[in-house]
Amino acid sequence: MPAPRLIPNSSFSCRPPHRPLMLLWGYVVFTVHNQVGFGEYLLLSHAPLFKRRYAVDGDMVLGCAIGCRFCYYRMIDSTAPFIGTGKLKPLVTPEEFAEAVANSKLISERSLVIMGARGDASMYPDGVARVLEEAERLGVRAKFLALRRAPYDEKVREHLENFSNIYYGTTITPKARETGTPVSEERQLEGLRFAADYPHRVSIEVGPISARNADALRGILRALRDLGWDAAIYRGVSAGSWGLDRSAVLGRLLRSGFLTEEHLRRAKDGYFYAVKNDLNAALEAAVVEAFLAEGIKPYRHTGQFYADRWGLPVAKTRGNRIRADVLEYAKADYPGKDLRGELERLGYADAEVEFGEELGVKTAKVKTSTPITEDVAMYLGEATGIAVIAENYLPSPDGPALAHYLRHDFFWMPERVKRVVAEALRRRGG
Repeated sequence: MPAPRLIPNSSFSCRPPHRPLMLLWGYVVFTVHNQVGFGEYLLLSHAPLFKRRYAVDGDMVLGCAIGCRFCYYRMIDSTAPFIGTGKLKPLVTPEEFAEAVANSKLISERSLVIMGARGDASMYPDGVARVLEEAERLGVRAKFLALRRAPYDEKVREHLENFSNIYYGTTITPKARETGTPVSEERQLEGLRFAADYPHRVSIEVGPISARNADALRGILRALRDLGWDAAIYRGVSAGSWGLDRSAVLGRLLRSGFLTEEHLRRAKDGYFYAVKNDLNAALEAAVVEAFLAEGIKPYRHTGQFYADRWGLPVAKTRGNRIRADVLEYAKADYPGKDLRGELERLGYADAEVEFGEELGVKTAKVKTSTPITEDVAMYLGEATGIAVIAENYLPSPDGPALAHYLRHDFFWMPERVKRVVAEALRRRGG
């Protein structure tokens, strides 16, 4: 693998997320500034922290020299130049990344913060330690999850030994090279020996799983069991785009065999994803059977795993509704912060709250003039333990919602980065 080349942080053109085009399943016309997801697009293009669901997605460096062919960030115009090209885009220093975690209003003392969300933590192994050292100095109590597809090595073991607030995660792909990643499952399994003393702090995702590679699943699960793991997450296939011709992106993945016509028939006109974590019912049943036969507890979603295995206080909603498949795992002690106080702290001074109960869960229907996004709802659920249902809801920030994020430091960033994001937003009408 060639040594990655760092290039200066630069401003990408923010052209429309999709030109009007005939997709494989329909015709869709998109706008930009008021398009759902546009705010997230600007953040993922420039900022150290850009999204939160059950964990907070972040990086100090954007890009990955590994270059899996199915990598979602190949499908976004602003990140594609840094996936598999040998070029990396520095976003912030490790110390600034820790500062961002310390000062972001959508991060609580019980949050899990990802390093390697738009790349791979193997691109900056020494940076991981510097983040952890600075976080300790700043009194950060959140935990960190370094995502690393590259085979584990002595550095990983060193981090797990020396820092109690670091977790690691990896994705192992059955029939790796045939599916589209240069990192073989054999090398990854061998590398896990460096973390074999810490299986309780290393999450394993097996995927993307499809009909083409599912027959290789059991061998991976058997090896994981022999190494000391007793649980893993399984994932289907995902694909989408932003700023690139979606029909071309999906067509390429279809021709490569990564996607099938069946996937496309179930595809949706999502703002980022067309296909997300897709497994048909019959294949999923076979996957679960394989996990159980090999003595590995299966988890369909990361939120289930984080709650059950790591005791995180995950939000009980997704998509502005209670998520029943998470409730059985959401047993952790929640920080119990005051919901009204948190709404005011986040700039929703006009919030009207109506408390209730659904499926045995305390709920709060919240009415605000400024939209509550999925990022905000997930934070509020984690911090309060209440399932927040917003009357004015966005699944991802548009331009005006991003302006609110910037005013209130939802995801803190150094001033130079904030200026880049704000200028890109201004150019598109913000």
